[in-house]
Amino acid sequence: MKKCAYCGRDCDDRALCAGCGTSLTELVEGEPVETTQRVRDRYVWLLLAILKPVAIVVGSLALVVIHLLVCLGVIVGVLFHISEPDQPAFGFTGNWRSTSVFGFEERPLPPAVDVWRDYEAWQPATNQYSSRLYLARLGGATCQSNFQSWLSSGDTPVGAQRYTNVGFVYTDPTNGVYILSWNLRGNHDTSFLRFDATQRLYQLQPCGTLGQFPPRLSIVSIEGIRPEHYVRR
Repeated sequence: MKKCAYCGRDCDDRALCAGCGTSLTELVEGEPVETTQRVRDRYVWLLLAILKPVAIVVGSLALVVIHLLVCLGVIVGVLFHISEPDQPAFGFTGNWRSTSVFGFEERPLPPAVDVWRDYEAWQPATNQYSSRLYLARLGGATCQSNFQSWLSSGDTPVGAQRYTNVGFVYTDPTNGVYILSWNLRGNHDTSFLRFDATQRLYQLQPCGTLGQFPPRLSIVSIEGIRPEHYVRR
C-alpha cells in the first residue's frame, strides 16, 4: 500500500493515484516529482472537478426552462382556444351571403370555358379589394359526380386544427363542367353537400391555377346555411 504524497490518499500498487492522478512511482524523499505528465493529469482532474457541478447546474436550469415553456404553451392554448364552427345545416332564414370588411361584388357564373377570362378581366367597381364572387343556382343529383370527403389537419400556435374537405364535379347541361370544393375547420358531416332535386343559390370563388380547365371554384356560402367566418378560401 502506498500513500499519495500529493493528496494523502492510500493507494494500492498502481502507477497513478486514484484520487488526484499523481504518479506514485516517481517519488523523491516522499515528495512528488513535478513531471509534465503528472502536471497535465492534475489539471485535467481539477478541470473535471469544476465542470461537473457546472454541467449539473446548467442541465437543471435547461430542464426548468423546458418545463416552463411547456406549461406556458398549455396555458396559451387554453386561453386562446377557438371553438370549432357548428355543423352546417339548412334552415337559416337570415342573410346567408358571405361577409367581408372590404365588401364583395357578385355576378352570375359564366360558362365553364369563360370563367378564368371573365374573372381576370373583372375589375370591382367600388373597392379594388372587394371579393369577386360568382352566383349560381345548383342542384340535381345527376349533375354531381366524383363526390369525395376527407379530413386534414395543420399545426398552429394554439395546437393542431382539423379541417373537413369536400370536392366533386358539377356538370351543368348548358354551361359545362366545373370542379367545386368546400372546406371548413372542424370535423363535420358532409352529407348536406350531396345534391338532390332542390335548387339552391351558391356563392363561388375561382381558386387553383389560372386557366385551369375544368375551372375549380370554392363554395363560399350556400343559401339557407348560416355563413361561417372560418371558410378557407
